Amino acid sequence: MIKTSLVALATAAALVGVSVPAMADTAGDGTESGSYLHDAQIAQLELSRNGVTTTGVDDWNGVWRAFVVNQDGSQSMQFFDKTSLQPVTL
Repeated sequence: MIKTSLVALATAAALVGVSVPAMADTAGDGTESGSYLHDAQIAQLELSRNGVTTTGVDDWNGVWRAFVVNQDGSQSMQFFDKTSLQPVTL
């Protein structure tokens, strides 16, 4: 079920042009790591739906740290609230 959901998420992300990081085998037992990567992927997809193009999203001190593609093609690091996905100034 989880693998099917992740394939669907990756497919949806590919359709909208979002990079989805690969799941890591952090346990070393052939299983995918838990909810952290899943949550980061969902945050990246939701940011994309809100018009924010990112190349990656990860947890950083309780907020989402996103690597955002700017209009001129350059990248910047921006931070977003984990619940509302509103920009956060640190």
